[in-house]
Amino acid sequence: NGKNSRPQRLNLTGCMIHLKSSFEIEKIRESCQIVVECLRLAKEIVRPGLKIVELDLSIENLIKSRGAKPAFKGYRGFPGSACLSVDDVVVHGIPKKDDVLKEGQIIGVDVGVYKNGFYGDSAITLPVGKIAKEILLCLTTQPKFVGLGGKSPYPMLNQFQTFFGNNWPTRDVEQRKKF
Repeated sequence: NGKNSRPQRLNLTGCMIHLKSSFEIEKIRESCQIVVECLRLAKEIVRPGLKIVELDLSIENLIKSRGAKPAFKGYRGFPGSACLSVDDVVVHGIPKKDDVLKEGQIIGVDVGVYKNGFYGDSAITLPVGKIAKEILLCLTTQPKFVGLGGKSPYPMLNQFQTFFGNNWPTRDVEQRKKF
């Protein structure tokens, strides 16, 4: 199970799973630890008035300062170091030069890191300033139930389902399909 050990393979119903050695798991952990640092940084600096490109640059600088690379930057032409999705942009938001965060918005911060041949990737949704907990819960949870064609176990969210139906906002969908 050392650095040069041959990877083990597990075949479950035609799906090949490559089991990682303890050395490889440690390298994956390094990438994931940088991702956690980036998400903590985002949580600290997200506020009304922050330019989204400043958030992206801060994340990129942190990743590079740890000897890693932003995993998303350049992937199929993606321009950002992180996917930054504001309000109704569900995932894979592209940081735009003039976008500024406003009080009451929410932002999804998705960070990917590549270091020593391994990736780490995770995301968090953050409020921008003060925001009603019910709205945050609704915007981050309800689309999952809509996508599954089901109802939320929470009555308040079912009221939003009745209001929006399957017509949740989809601004930038065509733009995200490229990635």
